[in-house]
Amino acid sequence: MSRESSTKTPSDTQTGTPRSTLVGKLDRERRGREMARDDALRFSPSPLAERIGAVGLLILALAYGVGAGHIDYAFASDPLGPRAMPLSLGLILGVLCLLYLRRPGSAKPFPTGLLLLRILAVPAIIVVTVFLLDLVGFAAAVFILTASLGLLFGAPLRLTLVAALGHAVLWWFIFVHLLDVYLPRGAVFG
Repeated sequence: MSRESSTKTPSDTQTGTPRSTLVGKLDRERRGREMARDDALRFSPSPLAERIGAVGLLILALAYGVGAGHIDYAFASDPLGPRAMPLSLGLILGVLCLLYLRRPGSAKPFPTGLLLLRILAVPAIIVVTVFLLDLVGFAAAVFILTASLGLLFGAPLRLTLVAALGHAVLWWFIFVHLLDVYLPRGAVFG
């Protein structure tokens, strides 16, 4: 018997393919996923990247302040009223945004490619989940939200489904049984 035949790898009983071929294929797939992930984490330089966040937060601060200004209250109940805290938070955020616009720090360049799509998908998934609340109910909407975000960022399917189920049950239990808060069941589930 030759030396080559004694060093052959055993075959996989189901496919008849040598195990070294299967291991090599799995290695290539793993390396491909890692390379795609590395490409997604690369950034392209952009001079406006440092100021985009500040402008977005400034708009949020203005909207927050305008919204706080519309809070009605009885002056006799409290001299500051319920609008004092939101107005002060909006003012502080606005001042900090203006300071940052004047002299920005060293932010990373603006993301591109797959990472940018993932970042933009997060608020889109949240908005879709909010619209699903009345249709499928709180627990199912939280399950969909958690599962979608887990899959979006590459978590294994089984782990994602288990985590989403646990997340939905946990928050449902806390709100319904501990806090006695009504949660929508959804039109689908009655």
